[in-house]
Formats: sequence, C-alpha cells, structure tokens
Amino acid sequence: MQLDMEVLQEALQGTFRAEVRGLLQDMERSCRALECPGDAEGLKGLFRAVHTLQGNCRMMGFLEASELMHAVERVLHLSVARALPEEISVAALLLQSVEALRLLLGEPGEGQGGAEVEPSALQERLLRLARAGVGLGRPDEVLAAPPRGRGPMR
Repeated sequence: MQLDMEVLQEALQGTFRAEVRGLLQDMERSCRALECPGDAEGLKGLFRAVHTLQGNCRMMGFLEASELMHAVERVLHLSVARALPEEISVAALLLQSVEALRLLLGEPGEGQGGAEVEPSALQERLLRLARAGVGLGRPDEVLAAPPRGRGPMR
C-alpha cells in the first residue's frame, strides 16, 4: 500500500510539473493579449492560466506560489477594467511573475522575464497596485470578477 501511495505521489508531481510548464509558457505568450484590447480570447486564456496555476499550486501545497498568482489575478482584473495608471506595464509584471513562480517551484527558467526577481517583493508590489487601483475610485467589484466576456471562462 505504501508503494502505491509513493507511485501515485510521483505521478501527481509529474503531472503538476508538466502542467505548470505549459501554463507558464501560455502566460508568456499571452502578454500580447494585454497590449491588444480586442484580443478577448487571448485574455481569457491568460486569466485561465493564472487561475489554474493559483489553484494547482495551492492544491499541491505551494502556498506562496498560489498567493503570488492570486495577486497577479487581482492586478489583471484591474488592468482589464482600466483601473491602473497607464504607466504601469502589466505585461512586464506578468513576465516577472512567471520568473518568480519558476523560482518558487524550482522550475528551470527561460530568462524571458528579465533579471531575477524576489517573489515576495513582487507579490507585495502587485498587492500595492491592486489596492491603489481600487483606491482610484473604482468599485471593489473589479477585484471580484472581470467585465463580462473579457475574463476567465467559468
């Protein structure tokens, strides 16, 4: 019985790692969706990748990684609602988040996010942005759900 559990755990870890790699690549490719307001499908894919990573990391016990993805998701909601200052490069933050998540999960990086980032500092920056976006007079509902037809599919 113990051997069966070990085999199951190894298989689960392997599936998790493979899915993480694919979702991180999806996130990197989806940065273009942030720069093209009409790319609703790309944006849905981006939200789906971030949300899936958040849940999968939590399920596998990577709580810090899950919290980072939650902060990314909040900033994405605000970006879609145009509740962030224009000078904020959400695409750059997204790429940094990909690199930070790779660090947290011990995944090899591809260097597309620039210099190495400190995950907890990045998470704090994302949360400050989310709080500032809400503080700009936007309703708190912005954090709860993206505008209809532009966020993750449910």
